[in-house]
Amino acid sequence: MKRILKLMMLILPFILFGCGETTGEPYVILPEAPLRMFRGGAGRIRIRYTPPPDPIFRIARGTTAKPINLKEIPPGQIPEVPFTVIVSITPEGYVNEVARIEPTDKPIFDKMCIDAIRSWKYERYGSGQLKIQIIAHNELIRVNASGIQLVPPIPGRPDPKIGSPPELVLQVGFGKILEW
Repeated sequence: MKRILKLMMLILPFILFGCGETTGEPYVILPEAPLRMFRGGAGRIRIRYTPPPDPIFRIARGTTAKPINLKEIPPGQIPEVPFTVIVSITPEGYVNEVARIEPTDKPIFDKMCIDAIRSWKYERYGSGQLKIQIIAHNELIRVNASGIQLVPPIPGRPDPKIGSPPELVLQVGFGKILEW
């Protein structure tokens, strides 16, 4: 009986006065989010809004893409000539096709690079062709993003832009990544 009486004493102020300074069901409209309704309860409601990231065309974060790893190349398989490919990217950000422009005389190296590039996924802010030149003996990658068409800007958001060359390739062991 005492438990029920204590429970009633705890619940009675919430019934009489509510949870906050006003009564009813508050509606909160967040930018770029659906209408949210918060029902009354114990305590205050704190809303923290984090705006979406800037629209930058780059490799998508959190993917299971394989990097071009210079350290995994077997000894004697590092070519002396550049390896150039054209990467076709769909509007959804997937790598559609990897076409070799300048193959090397080391097919193992070529296959490792193409397999890694095919596993990449880009942010959905652009599509088109991306040229990548890998000069393994100089630890250099050059990127040409002039063939990328950006999506139209969304009202109220910044204009989409192309990321820096290090954001356009996923690599390990290369010292320089330059714009071509």
